[in-house]
Amino acid sequence: MKIYGLLAVILLYCLAPINGQNTTDSTATQKDTTCKECKERTNVHTTVYKTKRYEIRGFMVDLGISTYLNDGNFNLPQSLDVYELNYDRSYHLNVRVFEQRINFDKKGYTSISQGLNLEWQNYNFVNDYVFEPRQSMVTPVLSDKRLSKNRLLTQLVSLPVEFHIESNPKRLSRSFHISAGVIGGLVYRANQKVKYEDDGDKNKVRDDFNLNKFRLGWIGRIGYGPINFYVSNSITPLFKSGEGPELIPLQIGITLIPY
Repeated sequence: MKIYGLLAVILLYCLAPINGQNTTDSTATQKDTTCKECKERTNVHTTVYKTKRYEIRGFMVDLGISTYLNDGNFNLPQSLDVYELNYDRSYHLNVRVFEQRINFDKKGYTSISQGLNLEWQNYNFVNDYVFEPRQSMVTPVLSDKRLSKNRLLTQLVSLPVEFHIESNPKRLSRSFHISAGVIGGLVYRANQKVKYEDDGDKNKVRDDFNLNKFRLGWIGRIGYGPINFYVSNSITPLFKSGEGPELIPLQIGITLIPY
């Protein structure tokens, strides 16, 4: 519940400037009834507002693959076979709750944005190892039963700051987009869920599994119209230093933007 309370406070804070601007429009409209000059000022003010120098978008979705790098490589050494991934089931889901964008120019060719994301990073393992909870180091143990499903899920709240370039800001549905920026995150929940092959029973264990709670990285996007491709690369390892292997999270996928 604390997470949803935080979302509500941030949304109200970001919407405040828009509410304030609407009040100005209403006042200007009242002055419009008294003189022609005021009407012209109202029109000028309305034109500035319509250029969307400041705007908020909400509920965009990133969908892709979750993976990680070791020494800059996707292929893990034999000593890290425990962490080999099944990419068919290792997904990344990022709900961009809102994005607040400020244009550098009136036409909107360049802008900077900040926002709030809710992320699900799902790592599905090929091998039948489970992590022992509440250990001083990451402790994988081979399951005594074969597993048909074995995944580690981390849930994050993340805050991106990105610089954007648009080729056609007046018609975003026909615009070429490119952006790059930094992103910081907080892991607020994690669990490992397994499903046994023989009887289909499931088991879920909640623990921090020696994960780094704070994440820092970069993000880049490129696309046209409502479809963009993105890459999000952490510079913070998945596990705490000295408590697990150095695996660097990486997400690659597609962004759907409701224009």
